Amino acid sequence: MKNLIVLVIGAVMIFPPSNQDFKVKKLLPNPFLEKGLESDNGRSINCKGTCPTGKCYARFAIQDRTFDCLTCSDCKMVIKYLKSQDSYEYQSDLGKIGQMFANRLTTLHAGQEAKITNILMQHSENKEFIHFEYYIGDNEDNLFSVGYVSEKAANGGPVIEVDCSGDCGQSSVLCTEVYNVRTEEVYRKCQSDSCKMKVTKG
Repeated sequence: MKNLIVLVIGAVMIFPPSNQDFKVKKLLPNPFLEKGLESDNGRSINCKGTCPTGKCYARFAIQDRTFDCLTCSDCKMVIKYLKSQDSYEYQSDLGKIGQMFANRLTTLHAGQEAKITNILMQHSENKEFIHFEYYIGDNEDNLFSVGYVSEKAANGGPVIEVDCSGDCGQSSVLCTEVYNVRTEEVYRKCQSDSCKMKVTKG
């Protein structure tokens, strides 16, 4: 049976996308973050366990606008609150984010399924941030990541995709996107010149 996260994310994400203009407050490549700013609030979502056919992982059910786990009995969804449990209902337009994510899979991965190892959802005063870490095929050591920033709005607001890719110079450090919930800035995690940021408006 599927392990859905409809209740955690909130039904408000079924609203259609907005036509209003969207502006990112700042996009800075070399942050000097105080410890913990990037994970001040929000929730981390992943799937734990084993499946007869292989590893347990999360999926983005784009048509249903939900996240779920593989349909084996031992693959369960785990939700971890980063600071404290809250009842905040995310308004991000999962339909638009799903379409942008599907386009990414088509362009970068020839349409292969993304096996999601972690979903991070954060909210700040004016914006929301949803971040995916995933791998393709059976190569669990080759992680990809992408983040989506949207304005808080009753209908989900416009969306910007932030994609960091490249090398941080350390095998244990992923060149990835980091959201600072206090300043509403998106950063590259490392300062390596090989770690590049690409921004796409949905």
